[in-house]
Amino acid sequence: MKYTIIAPHVSEKSLADAQLGIYTFDVLKNSTKTEIARQLEEIYGVHVTKVTTTSLPGKVRTVGRKRSKVARPDRKKARVQLKKGETIKVFDVGAKK
Repeated sequence: MKYTIIAPHVSEKSLADAQLGIYTFDVLKNSTKTEIARQLEEIYGVHVTKVTTTSLPGKVRTVGRKRSKVARPDRKKARVQLKKGETIKVFDVGAKK
């Protein structure tokens, strides 16, 4: 089975959204919403209620002594909403116990 989920996307905004039950993941560019939901349910054992995706274009960076241009790859993010009361432990970084 091919996994479309690359990794959890951890940032200040995604950790704040995790408190509201919305989790952010980096996914493959060609993945669909149904594939993402199915795999999250399989991997983390949760019930997904909503998936929104965003395609982000890669940036052009200037690097090195000769100031050459290097293109960063395009990427895709998925924001996933879970059923009430369910959590994913990866995003419990600053949670109070």
